[in-house]
Amino acid sequence: MNKKLDKDKNKDEHTLSVDAQMHIEQMHSGHMGIEQAHLESVLGVSDLPLDPNQEFLDSRTFGERVSDRISAFGGSWTFIIIFMLTLCAWALLNTAILGPLHDSFDPYPYIFLNLILSMLAAIQAPIIMMSQVRQNARDRHEAQIDHDVNVRSDIAISLVAKRMDDMAQQLANISKLLEQKQEYQQNISKIKEQIKAHIDVPICKLRTNLNNPRIINNAIN
Repeated sequence: MNKKLDKDKNKDEHTLSVDAQMHIEQMHSGHMGIEQAHLESVLGVSDLPLDPNQEFLDSRTFGERVSDRISAFGGSWTFIIIFMLTLCAWALLNTAILGPLHDSFDPYPYIFLNLILSMLAAIQAPIIMMSQVRQNARDRHEAQIDHDVNVRSDIAISLVAKRMDDMAQQLANISKLLEQKQEYQQNISKIKEQIKAHIDVPICKLRTNLNNPRIINNAIN
């Protein structure tokens, strides 16, 4: 009888454990699975480039690449040093070297040099402006990407927060099931003790009767 009660108790415990496990699986495969799929769709399916800078550089035309290189070179220390050395050499050649010989091709005040610098500035200014326009477009593109990333991050954070709330609710339900399981086990233990008490009393009486010869003789006769 005790073995049967233990077997029933273990069976009930196994049933409650299976119910709790099924509840956990439903938590992952049901509503939480939908939230996870939604989150993965938001974060995984994206039209944002992996490297916007590289995408921007690859989309340039030949003229745009040339303008960017000219602008980069014109704003470097290399260009400044070469430009200063050229001006000094020009002035030195036409003043100190060819000047005394009255053979300078651009005497002071260097009108031909001013003409060359004016033409260089006239050509360089639009090229630099083209590069600046492209840089502004690039900044707007990166700002739009940052905005899209922030929006997606807000959506992802909201979904994660909602998922955590749902998980907290599911954990509360599981805790409730475990409390019910514990209460059920206590009830089974009480029932088992009551049944054992009712069985032990007749067994004690039977043992007493078996030890009494008078009762045995009367039963035989």
